[in-house]
Amino acid sequence: MRGFLPEEHSSFVGRDKELALVRDLVRVGRLTTITGMGGCGQIAHTYLEQVLAHSLRQRCVEEGELWTRAYLSFQLALIALLKDEPGEAADHARAMLVGKRGLGDSFGVALGLDLLAAALAAQERGEEAAFVSGTGEAFWRSTGHPQRGMPELGAMREECERAARAAAGDHHYEQAFDQGRAGDAPA
Repeated sequence: MRGFLPEEHSSFVGRDKELALVRDLVRVGRLTTITGMGGCGQIAHTYLEQVLAHSLRQRCVEEGELWTRAYLSFQLALIALLKDEPGEAADHARAMLVGKRGLGDSFGVALGLDLLAAALAAQERGEEAAFVSGTGEAFWRSTGHPQRGMPELGAMREECERAARAAAGDHHYEQAFDQGRAGDAPA
């Protein structure tokens, strides 16, 4: 999924105090918002978001909270895809799916299936990606979102289909996609 963000910076130069403060706020507060003027390093915030999401998700695990944990898994899956780490993205997408199923959130399940399919396609697991993508389409139809949910993720879905077709071949892609859409277990 390269090309969505420029290369990240490995650290916040001279921002150790600010990073520690934000970590402390996340630990004790119910809501923490980070703002800044344009041009002050928003791209570097991807690293900060990842650190904070891991920290907050751990807190959710400790307290048995499910909704925020599933949302954080969604954010971490997106970040991993943007960083071209499809294995990690798949793990986070699966964690999101567990949470969203537990909450009975069909929209969230559909979104998680899109993320998992993209991660599988990026790993060149074309038939699995096609099956998951077909299952995702069935979930999107059940939520009443025929365009498959979030339009902002259209480029990710297109890249997923392209990569899955390249890995599996058109015939196998279509076959697996149709099985997923119909709810049939893969052969």
